Amino acid sequence: MNTASFYLGLSFLSNDAVSGREAGSRRGDVSHREGRRILGLLDGGSPAALRTEILGRPYFADRHADFSVSHSGSMIAVSFLPERSAQTGFPLRTGCDIQYVNSRKNRDKIIRQFFSRAERVYIAAACAAQERLLRFYRIWVLKECFIKANGLSVFDMRKCPVFIFNTEQAAFYTYSRGVPDKIAHPWFTFYVYEYGRGASVGYVLAAARERNGPVSSSQPEVSWFSPDTLPLIRSAEINAVVSPVKTVRPKI
Repeated sequence: MNTASFYLGLSFLSNDAVSGREAGSRRGDVSHREGRRILGLLDGGSPAALRTEILGRPYFADRHADFSVSHSGSMIAVSFLPERSAQTGFPLRTGCDIQYVNSRKNRDKIIRQFFSRAERVYIAAACAAQERLLRFYRIWVLKECFIKANGLSVFDMRKCPVFIFNTEQAAFYTYSRGVPDKIAHPWFTFYVYEYGRGASVGYVLAAARERNGPVSSSQPEVSWFSPDTLPLIRSAEINAVVSPVKTVRPKI
């Protein structure tokens, strides 16, 4: 590991990795093992004891770093943050979420149940169906990423910030233990990535890191841990501050 302070490990499972009649049931097991393998490599190769919080969020038993694992389709993503808070001394938190882009049947239900009015309007404003689909996934991975970083559950989805990409500034509220916190809650920086072939986006990924203060944080060092990779089509960075609660909205 070099001097970088934030890491993002990716792996793309080829069709040879999971094949046969049991491919559907086995893919989750293979993805889980691959996520643990990547985490071990990011952590220096030595296995570490893991524990889980009340809502199931995993963490290192000795709290020497923080991590998050996500997989969807053929891709696995692991964010790893070996940095401690200058104020508390505890590891800074990270979260990541990756989603395979498809026309899921329950998309409209998710939007109605979990997205804010501003986000619903933003998605509907896109003229092309593919752009509406991508806007949905960009917001969805950011919300999942926020939940994972803060140790919340899917039932806390409405407490997530409002993520809109076509305005320069928008209100951004952070939550600590389910309660709005504008004073003590740390800064978070979100990174959004889109991978695919040519102009076709196959996966949307979001990674977040807690920051040690208002100073700009380092971007994640992205590494592939599989022979097969997907090209990066586009990326964006969202820097969140505490008070006043504002965030820059990149145009994707």
